Amino acid sequence: MTDTGSATPPGWYHAAGDPPGTHRYWDGAQWQGGPQLVVGHSPGALSGLTPAPLGSRLLAFIIDNVIPTLVSLPLLLVLVLVARSASAAPAVLILLLWWLAVFGFYVWNLVLRQGSTGQSIGKQQQGIALLDYQGRPVGAGKAFLRWFLGGIIDNFLLLNTLWIFFDADNQRLADKIIDANVYQAPN
Repeated sequence: MTDTGSATPPGWYHAAGDPPGTHRYWDGAQWQGGPQLVVGHSPGALSGLTPAPLGSRLLAFIIDNVIPTLVSLPLLLVLVLVARSASAAPAVLILLLWWLAVFGFYVWNLVLRQGSTGQSIGKQQQGIALLDYQGRPVGAGKAFLRWFLGGIIDNFLLLNTLWIFFDADNQRLADKIIDANVYQAPN
């Protein structure tokens, strides 16, 4: 359909050049307004991305969370043994430094790295990425919000984690809040 007129009756149609999953109103002579999301259409489909499978998301979670925790526990044990043989002030300082190092790693991996590239270490290994509905990394602010809200919401019956099993787009509740999802990484 073009602006030169055609025999196409007025109605809602997909216009050439508009994003997939959108339509515009054709008045019989020209397009009216901009593209609008088709009702019931998945927002992630606007960018042509495929939601990441649950298995890939689970493996990425294990790489990003379980493995660093297991690796840091022996170090914590050594630090506790050293701290027990020292006076209270150095012991507290040693444990505080360990906590800051572990927390710093999580902030770097799940907020700064994932926010700017879309991929944490685990997501990169699995070929998936946290992206907004236009296919862009969400940024550090939204990555932090996702991490923070996910932790808060999971304190109530693991709702954030369980949500993914009942959502058509494999989104966690925190993903919905920041208007993002985990997708197969674009090549």
